[in-house]
Amino acid sequence: MAEVRKRGPYGASADQFRTSKISVRSNADSYLGSIYASTILSMENDDELAQEKAQILNDQQWVLQRKKIGLSRRTKRSLTKVNNFKDRKKTVLEFISTNFTRRECCNFISDESRKTRPMAASPGPKSNGPCFCGAPIDEHLPRAVHLKASWKQNPFETIKEEEETDSTTDSVVPILKVEETYRPSLPGSTESPRDLLKVKKAQPFVVFSSPEVSNSQDVPSLRDYNSRPQSAISRATEIAKESGQMTSVETTSSLRMEKGDPNSQRRAVPIVAEATPTHSYKETGEWNESLAIQDFPTNAYGQIEFINEDEGSLKPSKYIRLSDKTPMHVVKELLTDYWGIYEPHRPHLALSLIGGAKNFRMEGRKKETFKKGLISAAKSTNALILTGGTNTGTMKLVGDAIREGQFMVQNGDKLSRGLKLMGLCSFGYIKDRDLLINDNPNEFNYVRYNSNQEIKKGDNVPLNGDHTHFIMVDDGSRYRFFSGYTNFITKFETMIRDPEPQGLGIPIVTLLLEGGKDAIRIVKDRLKEGIACVVIEGSGRAADIISYAYRNAVKNPKTNTYTMKEGHIAHLMKMLETAYGTYIKPKAARDEQMKDIMNWTIECISHSDIITIFDIRRETQLDTKILSALLKSDNMSLHQQLFFAMIWDRIDLAEEKILVKDTLNTMDSLHEIMLQALVLERTNFIELLVMNGFVMRTFLTVERLRRLYNESTLRWRELHFQMKNLVGIPCNEIYLRNIHKLLVTLLKDHDHSLYQLDRPPKNEKKHRRVDVSTKTFEEPYVELFLWAIFTNKQSLIDFCWKRCGQPMLMAIVAGAIYSKMGNFYRRYNKDIKILTDRKAQFQKRANMLMEIAYEADPNKGYSLLEKRNKRWGGRNFMQLGYIGHLRTFIANPTCQSVVNSNWIRGFLKLPWFSCLICLILPFLTWTPIVTFMGGLGDDGGKLTWFQKLYVFYRAPVVKYTGTCISFLALITLYSYVALYGYRNDFQMAELILYTWVAILIVDECREVVMEPSKKLSGKLSDHMDSVWNKFDFIIYSIMVINIVLKLFPATFEVSRVIFAVNCSFFYIRVFRIYHASRSLGPKLVIFHRMIPEIITFMFLLIVFILAYGVANQAIIDPYRQFQWNSFWKLLFQIVFLPYWQMYGELSLDSIEVRQTPPCPVNGSFYEPTNDFPHCYPAEIEHISDYNYVTPAFLAIYLLIGNVMLLNLLIAIFTAVFEEVHENSNDVWKWEMYRLVEEYDKKPGLAPPLVLFEDIWKLLKGIWKQTCRKRKENLDSYMQEALETLRLFERDCMSAFQGRMSRNSAESLDQRIKALEMKTNQLLELFEEAPDDQANWGEVIDMDKKLYETDSSSDSDDDLDGDHSKNRKQHRPKRKSLRMNVVESDPKSARIQTARSSRISRRLQVDIANVKEQLEAMQENRKAEIEQMHRVQTAQNERLEIMIAELLNVNNK
Repeated sequence: MAEVRKRGPYGASADQFRTSKISVRSNADSYLGSIYASTILSMENDDELAQEKAQILNDQQWVLQRKKIGLSRRTKRSLTKVNNFKDRKKTVLEFISTNFTRRECCNFISDESRKTRPMAASPGPKSNGPCFCGAPIDEHLPRAVHLKASWKQNPFETIKEEEETDSTTDSVVPILKVEETYRPSLPGSTESPRDLLKVKKAQPFVVFSSPEVSNSQDVPSLRDYNSRPQSAISRATEIAKESGQMTSVETTSSLRMEKGDPNSQRRAVPIVAEATPTHSYKETGEWNESLAIQDFPTNAYGQIEFINEDEGSLKPSKYIRLSDKTPMHVVKELLTDYWGIYEPHRPHLALSLIGGAKNFRMEGRKKETFKKGLISAAKSTNALILTGGTNTGTMKLVGDAIREGQFMVQNGDKLSRGLKLMGLCSFGYIKDRDLLINDNPNEFNYVRYNSNQEIKKGDNVPLNGDHTHFIMVDDGSRYRFFSGYTNFITKFETMIRDPEPQGLGIPIVTLLLEGGKDAIRIVKDRLKEGIACVVIEGSGRAADIISYAYRNAVKNPKTNTYTMKEGHIAHLMKMLETAYGTYIKPKAARDEQMKDIMNWTIECISHSDIITIFDIRRETQLDTKILSALLKSDNMSLHQQLFFAMIWDRIDLAEEKILVKDTLNTMDSLHEIMLQALVLERTNFIELLVMNGFVMRTFLTVERLRRLYNESTLRWRELHFQMKNLVGIPCNEIYLRNIHKLLVTLLKDHDHSLYQLDRPPKNEKKHRRVDVSTKTFEEPYVELFLWAIFTNKQSLIDFCWKRCGQPMLMAIVAGAIYSKMGNFYRRYNKDIKILTDRKAQFQKRANMLMEIAYEADPNKGYSLLEKRNKRWGGRNFMQLGYIGHLRTFIANPTCQSVVNSNWIRGFLKLPWFSCLICLILPFLTWTPIVTFMGGLGDDGGKLTWFQKLYVFYRAPVVKYTGTCISFLALITLYSYVALYGYRNDFQMAELILYTWVAILIVDECREVVMEPSKKLSGKLSDHMDSVWNKFDFIIYSIMVINIVLKLFPATFEVSRVIFAVNCSFFYIRVFRIYHASRSLGPKLVIFHRMIPEIITFMFLLIVFILAYGVANQAIIDPYRQFQWNSFWKLLFQIVFLPYWQMYGELSLDSIEVRQTPPCPVNGSFYEPTNDFPHCYPAEIEHISDYNYVTPAFLAIYLLIGNVMLLNLLIAIFTAVFEEVHENSNDVWKWEMYRLVEEYDKKPGLAPPLVLFEDIWKLLKGIWKQTCRKRKENLDSYMQEALETLRLFERDCMSAFQGRMSRNSAESLDQRIKALEMKTNQLLELFEEAPDDQANWGEVIDMDKKLYETDSSSDSDDDLDGDHSKNRKQHRPKRKSLRMNVVESDPKSARIQTARSSRISRRLQVDIANVKEQLEAMQENRKAEIEQMHRVQTAQNERLEIMIAELLNVNNK
């Protein structure tokens, strides 16, 4: 078989990758350890399958696209794929023909005990009953026919004839051997197996027993018949008839391994036909199953399409007929390698259904409860459901449930069914089974099957169309069941349970739904094997009997045996009589069988620890019961139970059944479970482990974090896409250094040593690689928080954020990451609504935390905002928010208080007038005209006179004022040069201007160097984030171009125009000053937002302008001649004339048709002159008539241009204005922060004096790098304050969680939910309350046989082994007591039911009343909240106006 090798996530093949994982994750000696390993591997296989979706075109798209383009479809790729498909098909057929057989009865003997069964007409000897195998005589075919069908069916066989001497006689008997070759078919056999089954006259197969016949020359060799139309067997039969020597042949099929052949397990096994005495048809006689039923190669395999519209799906079901003796390793290989039972998801649970086969029906709420619970359990565990496969009873009910819950899953280019329902049915009990037999052994059979057929008593039953796979077990029986079918199911389920590689390693749970007496026996046998069982109480018969016994049996803790009162035993016996008494006709046999069934029931109760009861009449969570039943299985450790609870995401099971202690004892064994829980996003399970003592700091190492990134991105490939297109690093395996580079790209800086040291091994030569795989992190939840963001684990994001040491900081970081990601994906036209929502969510959380901090302690709240974070480049909270464009966070009142404080840094009050005066007269800073901040001195006291000057010139507001004055002086000088001093030679004023601009360029370069990015490209990119920096770059570039053009006389005119245009740009640069104004700042933002809309409008307008202009000029002067000197004038008229007309400058005289003289009659042109360059043919057209056309053109153009386009532009501008105006306050605060940050970094002196400060800073920097001996380190000084802030931040987080919990608890939905929960608990208490009035008699020990089959026990009440006299005296009383108990039981049940119904109705009325009251309260509360919100909004607006007025007064 051709294998498809896949690449694992670490570059190795998928097989190597899985092998390495097994050695780490599984315990080879434990049963469930293998299940654990195989379950983990199934997740990895699922992730590997997801990588196949990355191809660009599927096969259909590839063919259609190449066909449309005209390229050949017969390429190496297509031919290879077709050949691979043929090879795989050939391999599967070879596997089936080599390993699977069928069983046929070749010896008919009538079974007189079954002659009442309706029989078909028999062509052979007359018979009154079927054979012991169950089939009538017409379905018995001779061995020769079966062997002939086998030769036809097997395309990989040749027949070889060998001669052997019989040990008992001297005759030579031909031995026929079937030997494996690679031959397609055996010529000479033309009949199909289905035709062979239609033979009416059974012919026995013959060999030759006499020496005369055997030595005859007429005996053909089988090799000679390879090219003849008649088979060698048929020819041999004819010769035998002619000679009168006819005997029968015993055909045996066995799997033999050739000695010394290492590949013998994969080779075909010779099928030998040996001579044995014949068996003739007999109506009576001894029938030997081992001799009569023989093995032949299977002849039924393929797919079934169910033609019923109400059953099945569009995808056919796979099926195969196999012998009950088939080895389980072959069946396992069929399921895994050929049927793909692991695709697209590996099953984590197998549900084996036992129940009524024919007369079972379930309706109403019970049916819906069962369907819902079964589907939920199957989906949560990818369960493999096992049934009998027929369209009757419980199997039909399960099929209906699967049909309702079935879904399709993408599996590469294929679609696979998400729910798998496998039918293990007896081939001899299937209706229309002849349709399943293959016509062509070289092809899979494709059957159209009708499952809605009438089921008659004693007849076969059809298949159910909702099953996805059918394994048709053939034990030779027809219309009945042999033990081979039951034994195969037992072996099959054992194979499923066995750990890999012997089995599939899938745990099994038995589901009992109703059922007959055999169901109790099967449940008993499975409970003995340790298979957990879920009993559906209320479904009837067997399920109700076991449920009753389970509920009324009490375990004795001393003897570990179960006891039951004799009244309950009597009632249990009555239930058995009602359920099965009518089906057992002979009374003697009925008593014995009833005692056996009773003993089976008692044996089931002895395994009560693995029995789970689900009352379908009252309960609704069947999936919970199924999953909790598996946890009762034997030999399952705490570690394995937790693993299964994690896989199923059942936190309730883990709390109630597993974690019964306060803490976990073995932490190391849970690390792998925690790792997979993180990958699978089992948030509740992770929280449960943490609450029970799991330490995340010891768990999260560098290696595990790297594994989390790689295993989480096997399916979700967006992180690789971000690495490639955002960072520029394509990578197959993610290391923490890659995440470090991504964080640097998004947040400008990131400093973490473990992230930087975890690099790929290929860089070992370039960098000395330090092994940090076992290192742990100081704040593991921060690393998990970042991992959850980058791998899209939404629920884990919230879980980890709540446990971060710095929740406010991480909220800002998360908002910044989502903001940057949104900008990145916007370039690819992707939906970024989710990213935008998450950004807003974390902004809101950061604002709430900041509000809580400010309410608790304003001073600490300010300190939190200004706290530097070393990991993020030493930036504070607001700087990170600025990088992430978190405008709402920057507009927070606390943030704005810090912004206002930084604007006048070092001062308590600094009005605009005082600032301007002190800037001109610096010595006034020593006077009370300004108020400095206290405590800034060296010893915490006042500042010196020099320090006051230094603080004054370092304040952003002073820098801003000085820069404004400097820039106004600059544009004044520029205007003077543009108006009076721009000559062909350089004037003094012009040289001063150029020098000033050069200083500005140098200062701009300083700002680029001071950007935090490491690389020059990053510094330039960060600097160009500001629109005004881009505008400055344009201004300075134009200035340099102007100087260069002025040096050449030929381009002096161009330089003057450029100089004048640049002057207008300098004036536009004045808008930057307006950002400090509360009223003008938002208007600039509106203006900036309108520029792209104007550009879009111009693209629309230019189309109408050109359309009208060209058409109009074509009518005005139709006979103009092309000349280059007049072309530009024409172009001006085409473009600018319509443009001005749109604004009202109609120029009606310019749209009149130009007067052109007519041409002579002969049509020749005049000689060109200045007045009349051309003429027109007067006999064809009149130019003057076109004067009526051009006004119409103008009217239509003005209608479109003025009315539609201009109004469209106005509407666009209005929408932009309203959008920005609503957030104008936030916009101004954002721009104000940008202004403060910009001027906080600027030098204290304004240009052109800034050159001196730049030189001084350059010299100071050189001194720091060369001469300074010790760096300034104040971390130890601030250590206590930083620790206090950290604790304060955690305290704010606790307050935040408490506030959110209260808001959630006070909501109407939560209150109604809590009330309903309490009501349900009360109902359960009333329903499960025992009836104290009932007396169920004495307690009986359940470890003894309740009913002995010995004849001495003539009474059902003889339960004790001694004291017979006392028994006789008490027997009548006990009997009457039992009868009273039996009669009183239904009455007490009715009383309890009526009582519960009354209480339930009263509670429902109370719930409805409370719900109405709560809804009314909620509506009133909403109205009050809206009123309070309106009042608060009005108060805030008035307060903002008052603050603005106060600021203006202070500034004045």
